[in-house]
Amino acid sequence: MQNALHRHGVSLLILLIIVLYVAVNIKSFSGKPLIRWGDTDVYDEISQAGFTDRAMWVGQKPPTLPLVYRFFRNDDQQIANFQLAVSMISWIFFGLTLTLILENRLLKVLALLAALGLSLSVSLFLWHTIMLSESLSNSLMVLAVGSSLLSIWYLKKRPDLNWRYQILLASGLLLVFFPWGFIRDPNGYFLLGCAGLIAIGLAGAWWKWRTFRPYTPFLITVIIGFIAMFWGLNRTASIVGRWKPSIYIVTAQFILPDPESTAFFVDHGMPEPDSLRQFEGLLPPWESAWPTAYDEWVNSGKARQVYLEYLLWKAPESLITPLKHWRLIYAPDLQGWGKHEIQAAFLEKFFDENVYTPTGFWLISLLFVTILLLSYLISQAAYTEYWLVPLILLILLYPLTFMIWYSSGGHTDRHALTVNLQLRLTVLLFLFLSMDTFLKLRSMQRAWRWASPHRIQTVLLTGIVPLMILEVIFRLPLTRDTFILPAATALSSQQNILSPWHVHDVVYFAYEDNLEKWTGEDAVLVSSMSTEPGRMTLLYAEKWRAVPDREIDDINLARYVRQWQETGSPEFLTTANIEFMFLERSWLEKQEPFQRLALENPAYYELLYENDARLLYRVQDGVTPTTSNSATMGLSEANYEDYLAYPFTLVEPGSVIFSPMRGLDWFENASDIGRLVEAAQLPGEQRHFFYDLMHLWEQRLTPDTLNLNPQKTAIFQEWQATRYSSYLAELGIDYLLVNDLWMSYLTTDEYYVFQLSTHYELVAEWSDNLPGFYRLYRVVSG
Repeated sequence: MQNALHRHGVSLLILLIIVLYVAVNIKSFSGKPLIRWGDTDVYDEISQAGFTDRAMWVGQKPPTLPLVYRFFRNDDQQIANFQLAVSMISWIFFGLTLTLILENRLLKVLALLAALGLSLSVSLFLWHTIMLSESLSNSLMVLAVGSSLLSIWYLKKRPDLNWRYQILLASGLLLVFFPWGFIRDPNGYFLLGCAGLIAIGLAGAWWKWRTFRPYTPFLITVIIGFIAMFWGLNRTASIVGRWKPSIYIVTAQFILPDPESTAFFVDHGMPEPDSLRQFEGLLPPWESAWPTAYDEWVNSGKARQVYLEYLLWKAPESLITPLKHWRLIYAPDLQGWGKHEIQAAFLEKFFDENVYTPTGFWLISLLFVTILLLSYLISQAAYTEYWLVPLILLILLYPLTFMIWYSSGGHTDRHALTVNLQLRLTVLLFLFLSMDTFLKLRSMQRAWRWASPHRIQTVLLTGIVPLMILEVIFRLPLTRDTFILPAATALSSQQNILSPWHVHDVVYFAYEDNLEKWTGEDAVLVSSMSTEPGRMTLLYAEKWRAVPDREIDDINLARYVRQWQETGSPEFLTTANIEFMFLERSWLEKQEPFQRLALENPAYYELLYENDARLLYRVQDGVTPTTSNSATMGLSEANYEDYLAYPFTLVEPGSVIFSPMRGLDWFENASDIGRLVEAAQLPGEQRHFFYDLMHLWEQRLTPDTLNLNPQKTAIFQEWQATRYSSYLAELGIDYLLVNDLWMSYLTTDEYYVFQLSTHYELVAEWSDNLPGFYRLYRVVSG
């Protein structure tokens, strides 16, 4: 077949593939809504500075993306078009570079298809219409990797290149790396790691590996350039404190809730935690009312040093934790960032579930083939200089994973997209480079003799079995429960449940017997973020297909599922003969508080198995049916009578209660709170405490129901600007009902006002069984 692909034929085929690739990109991109997130406003603000202004180069974000925004005058459509264009250019360049360095003509075509196919995966393609840094960061990384391979190719072709031209070539490579290095702070650490590895290689070249000695000027220039870029990026980050938000979030979400960790930080200089308890478990904004002593401690830089010491102190647990969340880092579900159903787009679903974005079966298969080829080639010393690029990517994979896991401060799935792409580029490069080298060997018979059954068995035992051990025994979800687990039935039958991620994959047939064996039921209720994000799905064993709840043919069955969604009560599932649920954590986190509480109630649902991505529940029988509905405010009839008889004395009769939380409520109405009370099965005293919140919810006024005249509107706007209680008093408002989400948007000065007894008096706070807190403040008019 290779002989039939003559040089001109290969060139024509490559051109045809590129034309088709551009057409698919444009077709998939057309008509996509443009999406902005909170960070987009920060980029907009920085881009208002001039090109020579300090704020452009030393700002809250690295300068590459703000410069792009400024060039296109903050026009979202033009920016999105630019992101798509850079992506196509980068991936085409990378693919053509592979065709240049590979010698086998068939592999040239296959490598180009694999590279361009990878760029069309949903996890990469969706970022082109999102006004964040991910699209350009991914594209520029691919461009930099391709440029590195091209530089090696040129140096191999010109081994006699003098030092001046080597420095010029290295400078050109650094110009390609510069915009990528200055688009995200973690990229600087990648460059530092590259510089260190190249320096080690250069030292080895002068000691033993003489092949690299002629390229010393090139390598030294690259090392100096990478170190300079890291220093510049790290220096600007330190000047403006770009790392501070991560420290705040780490303190609030991970340190304060853990007494042992809190004690470590206090012993190493952090102020006493009592003044910080108000932030415990929250996601604080960049500017919050942190105590002055803590803020000074963070600004001094000591917090970063203590955090590093803390991670060392927690070793080996801190080293293992990122691996336990393998799926979140290397195979995350990123579609929620697109805010729209991306999979319905032209060809994107296909490209997301195959070899181009290897997960599960494909990833393990490719790793197996790659390990087999590399093992043979290393034994024959048949490696080339091109291996240096994927080798550096591989060595830096875990250090970058560790750094991103402990510094992202949230949104780890998005921040880890770089290492996600890094892994796939590593596998792709090693696979095609090793195959090309393998096919070049003259003595193919020796190669086949080397690949004896004994050696293949050895590779299996050293490659696949350790992965099975990690997956099954240590619960590290390496493969999305597809390839390894059917072979591990005897070890852990509980895990052999068909995952909704793969209802359209051929591999799921391996689960038929296991699903029936484990559940013995006709249907399992599952959540599916991939079939239809956020919707419940029934998985029918006899048909083996996922059916969204709104497409269920049985009217009664559909009603039971809907009633379960509204109440969280298991009685509706048992009535529908559904005894098991297989839920994704990402789905669960999007549900109402009462639904999560119901699932946490062992009297309702027995948790059989869980990992970092999924939970398997058995629906408990014998649950007393509830008649909770909106007519009884989500309560059972008995509790509703108790609610009506409960004396409401928290506020004075006739008081005006105002709730400014437009769009930031945890609940839509008082019935949602009632459902939470039922789901949590709260005892009398705690139930009555929530009755107070329900009464407040019924009586409260919102910004839409204040009915202010122009004069009072001006007074209300003054309150919005200052949060002074006197303005609320002028409007006749006696109490203020707010939650933690609303308060997190306050500025430091506004938050400080709520701490002053001359403005507000805290009357009550609800935090148990809630995702955050609600607070009732009395307006102090004096």
